[in-house]
Amino acid sequence: MSNLAEKIHYFYRNILHILLYLVFIFIVISRDASYAPYQWIVYSIFAIILLFALFYEYLSYLYQASLYFCNVEVALSKSKQQLQRLTKLDFAHAYRQRILLFSIILDHMLHNDQNVLNTIKDNPKIFQGTINQYQIGIVYQFFAHVYLKQRKQANELYSKIKEVEQLKKQKKRIEKIFQWNEIEGYYHLNNKDYQKALTSFKMVNTSFMNPREKVHFLQGRLLAELNLHQTSHCKQTKEELTTYTKDYEVLS
Repeated sequence: MSNLAEKIHYFYRNILHILLYLVFIFIVISRDASYAPYQWIVYSIFAIILLFALFYEYLSYLYQASLYFCNVEVALSKSKQQLQRLTKLDFAHAYRQRILLFSIILDHMLHNDQNVLNTIKDNPKIFQGTINQYQIGIVYQFFAHVYLKQRKQANELYSKIKEVEQLKKQKKRIEKIFQWNEIEGYYHLNNKDYQKALTSFKMVNTSFMNPREKVHFLQGRLLAELNLHQTSHCKQTKEELTTYTKDYEVLS
């Protein structure tokens, strides 16, 4: 989905929900007067339902806003603020699973990679719940170890990722969330084989990536170019990075 398409999606989704609530309120207010003796009870029940619905909708707004600021605007500070508000207000833990899955992505983008590892370690039931959740967990563990320069651990995770990659070819229900060439690029980066890393990164198809994913890919390519002392290419990659965000700490 393109940047513009995602903006339109988030905007019209919120507008549609507001219209639905307005229609709901109109129906309640325009009820037949013959129910007058019990009207205050009916209104009270509807008011409570509406309050709960609005509160849940607000939680949904915070979650969607956090996703939007991270994935589309790559405004990571704003995304973190929205996620923290959601975490505080999610008393019933209705969003707990989604918060944890998204928090490791956001923490990785903020270079809080030890937080990524701690979150996954402390919540094994969530990150081993389904094959797709497991896939997200091991890939972001892998990225975290690469950025923390923990080569042995990263290589062990790479072997597990390859197993999931083989399963993808056998089972259609496993989502293709990551591009294999990018993972391979980070693997070679981890093992200081920078030319192979750059070759893998050049094979990545960015046309289906959102801005946040492009930033992550460009960061990996930049690290390979820096270690190969490709000064002119490094400059171009940094310039491309800044077209997507000014709220990301570029590692160089």
